[in-house]
Amino acid sequence: MPAAAASLGDRTPVVSIDASSPAARQVTVVYLARGDAEPTAVVTIRRTAVYRVMEPAMTELRHTDAPYTP
Repeated sequence: MPAAAASLGDRTPVVSIDASSPAARQVTVVYLARGDAEPTAVVTIRRTAVYRVMEPAMTELRHTDAPYTP
């Protein structure tokens, strides 16, 4: 059952979701993103973001980016 939601953007591929810390109410999401100057069909960033779950929304606490090449 969904507890909270966050928008990652349009056509954003999600690689993984880790919700193994329910007591901390945190979720780690790894997804592929694009730089500001990139077209929507090109992903160049692998982002790992940590969110705090506060129903009905999720708030990003921090993220790290790494280069991504398909």
